[in-house]
Parts: sequence; structure tokens; C-alpha cells
Amino acid sequence: MKRNLVGLPALSLDRLEIDYGRGQSIMISPKQKSKFLQHLAARREQVG
Repeated sequence: MKRNLVGLPALSLDRLEIDYGRGQSIMISPKQKSKFLQHLAARREQVG
């Protein structure tokens, strides 16, 4: 997780950076951050 002023035109500075692929990333700012992270953790357990 990073705080970065560059990137999305989101109002929040408390963003999550999701890395995927080779050198690819996206920055998001979910409204319910803790719930979003719980959902990701659950999906990760399902995948392996």
C-alpha cells in the first residue's frame, strides 16, 4: 500500500496500489477499505 499524489484523480490520498503483471499497477481508493481488504484476503484463500 502506498500513498501517492500521482496517478488517479481521486480525492483521497489513502489509496491502495495493486500490482499485477510485469510492472503494471493501478491505484484505487475503495470507500470501505477494510471490507475491501477482507474480501481480497478471502479471494486469495480460494485461489490458493
